[in-house]
Amino acid sequence: MEARLHAGLAGRLELLLQENQPLALRRARHRRVGCVSGRLLITAFGEPADIELHPGQSYVVPNHGLTLVEGVGRAVMRLERAQPSSSAALPGATAARLARLLRPFLRRALRAEARG
Repeated sequence: MEARLHAGLAGRLELLLQENQPLALRRARHRRVGCVSGRLLITAFGEPADIELHPGQSYVVPNHGLTLVEGVGRAVMRLERAQPSSSAALPGATAARLARLLRPFLRRALRAEARG
């Protein structure tokens, strides 16, 4: 694994990742993992499935649990602090979990409305 600091931008790191050499991120809540080139596979504590990123895509780590990031072949990842305004966007798995939690409440509300 080769690490190099992105010139001129504090708090931003780019890493070259190889297959079968996962990078362990700990206490990385609100950090954005971005795919610069290649493909990344992310396994994050509390997420029901792995996340695959392609160039231009990113994932915000939702908690301080262990997060593993691995290149599929060779890949370059970017790690940076997520912008406060972007924290309103939920990662796909988190949005799906929230929808599952809200579903019973929405059903009850729709039934009550239908009864009039």
